[in-house]
Amino acid sequence: MRILMSLVLSLSLVPLASAQTVLSVPLDQARIVWDAPVLAPTTSPVTHYLVTCGTYTATTPDATPELLLSVVLTAPGTYTCTVQAVNQYGASVPSDPSPTFSAGYRPGRVPSIRLEVR
Repeated sequence: MRILMSLVLSLSLVPLASAQTVLSVPLDQARIVWDAPVLAPTTSPVTHYLVTCGTYTATTPDATPELLLSVVLTAPGTYTCTVQAVNQYGASVPSDPSPTFSAGYRPGRVPSIRLEVR
């Protein structure tokens, strides 16, 4: 079984020194989304998913194939994620990893502005 994943949001690309590209996403708004596995007629239905990003793991509340990154991650950083489908008999093997992404927080609102003549 292969679970395809994508980060849903407008993503800015940040090139690194290597040929690899790292996606930059706001941690509080990005979702990780994947395609549900195609099940054989004799396979028990998926009850939930395990999402692992780096050393962090979270469980979806049901078989919905998406999760907010902020539910999985508790700290900004650079990550890849994998997903496992789970049913009453256990978990699937992990999916291929997502693209590498950097998750962080946008700056807060600027509280005030003023004009100065110097």
